Amino acid sequence: MINIRLTEIVEEIAEDLELQAGLVLTDQQLWALRVHHQIVFKSSEFKPYIQKVMDYLTDTDADDRVWDAYEVLSTQNYIIAFNLRSSYIDVNTLNLFIQLA
Repeated sequence: MINIRLTEIVEEIAEDLELQAGLVLTDQQLWALRVHHQIVFKSSEFKPYIQKVMDYLTDTDADDRVWDAYEVLSTQNYIIAFNLRSSYIDVNTLNLFIQLA
């Protein structure tokens, strides 16, 4: 049951990025999302999509989406990570990334 839900979350993130920002994830990026629950982009890779991603995140309530985007100033990278919220659970995989790094 959890694997099915994770698959749905990955599919939703990929669909949101493609439809809202024109960003089509590679097989390697989809794998990273499935395994690590996040994707790390170099600034140069993500730059063409930043404004549309920001617009989508601003216009869409956090409770209505399953991901968020973060800028890492020290490395000039961007991270797309699971960000699940409900009255029962609050999971933000960026926190896992920071604690493990």
